[in-house]
Amino acid sequence: MTRVTFKWTGDGRIRGFTVTGHAGFAEKGEDLICAGISAVTFTGLNALIEVAGFEPVYAIDAETAQVECFLPEDLPEVQFHIAQVILATVRIGFLGIAAENSEYLQVIDERGE
Repeated sequence: MTRVTFKWTGDGRIRGFTVTGHAGFAEKGEDLICAGISAVTFTGLNALIEVAGFEPVYAIDAETAQVECFLPEDLPEVQFHIAQVILATVRIGFLGIAAENSEYLQVIDERGE
């Protein structure tokens, strides 16, 4: 199962997300759930770079199927606002996949204080 965890600030803003694990829907290279998860993950990461115009703090480990993506601490308010729209859209994409495939994808919200 893949788990996507969104990290939230105490005031309701998304700080970033992590994606961990293999979906396990089908064999490697045939797993449509994994392909959807990857598409949403990398669309979000690339949108932060190309649309919001900054480099997020991220790490990709293909071996363990883990991706971490977080907003830098010193992000200007305009870019932060654009990033919030992108991250909220990414979350909607994951929730859409999970709605039909909950045995393969779990979306978790971790709220900060």
